[in-house]
Amino acid sequence: MKKIVLLIAIILGLVGCSSPSPEPEGPVTLKVLVWNEELFYDRYGKYFIAVHPDYELDIVSVLDHMERSGDNVNDVLDQLLKRERPDVLVVPMNEYALLREQGQLSALSIWIVRDELLDVQSFAPAVMNYLQDDQEEVHGLAPVFTGRALYMNKQLFANEGIPLPTDRLTWEEVFALAQRFADSGGDEVIGLYHHRAENPYLMSLYVGEGSGLSLYQDDAFTLHTEAWTQVFESVTACLRSGACSDGQQSENNDRLNREAVEQSNMPFLTGNFAMAVDDSTLYRTLMTEPERYSHLEWAVVPLPTSAAHPDLGNVVQMHDVFALPADAPQAAQGWELIRYVSSEEYAKLLPQLNPIALPVRVPDEQNDGLSAFYELERTVNGMAESLRKLPYDVLIRMDELSPTYMEAMSSGRMTVTDALEELEAELQTTYDAAKTE
Repeated sequence: MKKIVLLIAIILGLVGCSSPSPEPEGPVTLKVLVWNEELFYDRYGKYFIAVHPDYELDIVSVLDHMERSGDNVNDVLDQLLKRERPDVLVVPMNEYALLREQGQLSALSIWIVRDELLDVQSFAPAVMNYLQDDQEEVHGLAPVFTGRALYMNKQLFANEGIPLPTDRLTWEEVFALAQRFADSGGDEVIGLYHHRAENPYLMSLYVGEGSGLSLYQDDAFTLHTEAWTQVFESVTACLRSGACSDGQQSENNDRLNREAVEQSNMPFLTGNFAMAVDDSTLYRTLMTEPERYSHLEWAVVPLPTSAAHPDLGNVVQMHDVFALPADAPQAAQGWELIRYVSSEEYAKLLPQLNPIALPVRVPDEQNDGLSAFYELERTVNGMAESLRKLPYDVLIRMDELSPTYMEAMSSGRMTVTDALEELEAELQTTYDAAKTE
């Protein structure tokens, strides 16, 4: 895992010669650019003010401006940064990555070291890995995250005499396990549910991303490769055999607990899925409503990985990354808000404030599978970032073509290799034309 703070000794030297300016005396009004004002106040704002009586918050909501303008979210964010000049930003992880790439965020290491905020052992490694750049500098911090993992129905494994895995698996092993349930001949049990299964193309992209693959690099699409071919072959074979849910089986299965599906949108709760790739919201639901789901004997292990990258997966989602703009008018005062929401003091409030999310600070007690969400050391979110950077015409063309080629692969009308070769060529042609306009 990358070091949490780059070259601590050097940074400590920087602190000694260029320490952050002391906070001014008297009342402080912080301007904070957030996604949703109401949620920000409910989860962070009012608690910060309660313990910082000299502070007031002036909130600018991105969501409010999106509703009025209908503009691209990145354009709206850029306009608000220039016009409002906030002291602090609170944005989702994809927007954080873009702003960091554009050089619009301040490095936080000086503040982190000054306040002795970070302990390499106390923060989720995959979260910190994402928040660092290639130089291992931190430009933002997040108090909570949503994790992903692999859930297993212990009773269904026992019924088939299949040993229950107790550690992380590769995607190949997961698909093979799912096939064993399909081969057993029962039509009431499905081997694997994936949260992207309703769109097999997206499911393939997410499996590939979690295995360390890229959709395109250096202005060239990279789908026509042996690694991507293996991913698409695994996904299409699993869906074709019925070993993987295609998002339709649950609607036709009479034994399903329809109330559970409608209320939670978590098919694993029905008891008909041997395995499910889903997020930590499912874990929280199982833990907080044990009587309602007493019919389930379940276990959870880390998200499947690839043999080539056993410590990597698309395991983390962060909706609230706190950062300082590069030109923040009140950086020292803004840091106080970031320090507070990243502190042990605030972490103690999280079970009441946001019981669904996972704390970035690794809990001392990790019973009942909680450790599964903290084990992987690296996270990747390149798929969302790659798609975001593509020209709009390419995204439209991809949306048009992908169902056709996925059907051709699944039906056997085309080999996966040929389908990916043609799809890559079509997307590349559209991309090249868009770049020349």
